[in-house]
Amino acid sequence: MSFVEDFRRLQLKKPRIALQFSQSENSEYTNYAFKNKNCYLVFGSHYNEDCYHLQYCYADRDCVDCDRTDKSELCYECVFCSSLYNCNYCFNCFTCSDCEFGFDLVNCRHCFLSAGLRNVEYHILNKPVPREMYAQEVARLKSTHTVKQFLAELEKIRALVPQVATIQKNCENCMGSYLENSKNCFNCYQLTNGEDCLYMRSMAHHVKDSVDCDQIGYDPSELLYECIGNSGNVNCNFCYASWHNHDLEYCEHVFNSHHCFGCISRNHAEYEILNVKYSKDEWFKKVALIKDELRAKGQYGKWLLPSTYPYEDTIAPLYFS
Repeated sequence: MSFVEDFRRLQLKKPRIALQFSQSENSEYTNYAFKNKNCYLVFGSHYNEDCYHLQYCYADRDCVDCDRTDKSELCYECVFCSSLYNCNYCFNCFTCSDCEFGFDLVNCRHCFLSAGLRNVEYHILNKPVPREMYAQEVARLKSTHTVKQFLAELEKIRALVPQVATIQKNCENCMGSYLENSKNCFNCYQLTNGEDCLYMRSMAHHVKDSVDCDQIGYDPSELLYECIGNSGNVNCNFCYASWHNHDLEYCEHVFNSHHCFGCISRNHAEYEILNVKYSKDEWFKKVALIKDELRAKGQYGKWLLPSTYPYEDTIAPLYFS
């Protein structure tokens, strides 16, 4: 029997993880989550505290209903933001405080229903307002408008200000959008703290020297190729939902391990092939033979197995129709 057939048989035999979270406190109803505390319905998010209904958020506190918002506190309904304090309904905003219904705000304070502003405070509808009148005017507007109306008005304001071609913050020599604190990245999207990467999409954090990856978590990773749902990995290829490893290839749900090839559902493993342990010398020889077999069939360097999860049980429809 070939390696691919053995690998598929092992994949179908091993149980799937229902909820993948680790080192969290009072945060049982989370998935793809790490080191959260007092969190509920938090997904793909790490190092958050006292939050609920988050997706792909990092180091937030007391936040609700946020998506791709990092290092923020007391925020509600914010999307692709970082370093916010006490902000609601903000989109693509950075280093702001006490702002509501904002789009593309940077270093702003006390701004309401505004877009495209930089380094200002006490603005409503993109116009300055005296400090002593700001709270009163915001209260008046809130008494006569619904959230839905405010969001519709924000869309009108967005149309009146210049729109950036790509959304980048503190980036150097990068091509792509929704990038922050990154350098030398090409065709990357939703990447934060990345360096020397190609073709990264749909959330990646703290990753270097990697290509063709998706959903890379918040603990630093490097030297990844064709990996999905990884965090804290080094020198790993074709790995799915595996955290804190090094020197893996073709692995699924492997944690705190190294030098594994074709392994599934392992923890603290080393020098294993298809979940069978070898000596160090035997492992390198066996892996070389398997790679020769795969190359001869034109299979090495490609994903070998389909997913075990039915399409309708995943969130894939959010990204692909």
